Amino acid sequence: MTSTATTTEEITPSPSQTLLEHKSLFKTAADVSTNITLGIVSISSIKGQLEFSTAQVPILKEIIFKNSDGEILSASGVMGAFLPDVFSATVSADFENDLTLATYTNDKGTWPVIVLKLRSGSSLTEAKTTVQKIETSANLPNFFITDPGTASAWKNGTTEGVSNRYRTFSLSGAGLNYGWTGDTLVISSSYAGFQEALKRLR
Repeated sequence: MTSTATTTEEITPSPSQTLLEHKSLFKTAADVSTNITLGIVSISSIKGQLEFSTAQVPILKEIIFKNSDGEILSASGVMGAFLPDVFSATVSADFENDLTLATYTNDKGTWPVIVLKLRSGSSLTEAKTTVQKIETSANLPNFFITDPGTASAWKNGTTEGVSNRYRTFSLSGAGLNYGWTGDTLVISSSYAGFQEALKRLR
């Protein structure tokens, strides 16, 4: 049984979170990069810009969201839209403002991927404990562009040498995966997207 809870609350980053330039966390650049301006910042407006499609040759597309003032959305703004019950302003402050957001499109569909780097001085142990709350979040459907269907139980996995947690869904290709590579957190709505993100972070 899956939850359909979402949030449409507008997110307004504080002045200290203002970003004017973006530097991707991917060491190997995405296949495509694009800038998108949002009039209102919410999970609905973000997902409204993401099209669910398929591709015989997989494509990783990095997306840089900006607000109407031309400022890049911070980690607090993005994660506050996707997982407000996990990434409060306090939790988001433990991560660098400049996150990396992408979509991975393959023959199964299009899957959002988010990469965040822990801020220097923040506790990795505490961050890992907090992020585990993802598994009880009512907002997991926010990571999917289309209904993922029925969810399975959470399981342990290893991908590209990284320990991760995941749960699959009845929609072919859909699977919420998250894991840490060093001080960098990767969250993806498909295993294939998670694997590709890890490769690009090397």
